[in-house]
Amino acid sequence: MPEELPTLFPLVQSGRLKPEKYISHRLPLSQGTEAYALFDARDAGALKMVLTPD
Repeated sequence: MPEELPTLFPLVQSGRLKPEKYISHRLPLSQGTEAYALFDARDAGALKMVLTPD
């Protein structure tokens, strides 16, 4: 939620909050449809997807 960002940013910057531990999948952008399907079905422990440029 955008209104939470001012609270979250300092926690990330200080190292108290580590959002990277919630990333369950890293996929190329070309697999965006598959990533969304995994996330929507919560298949394979899908929690948070990161799509990177191909």
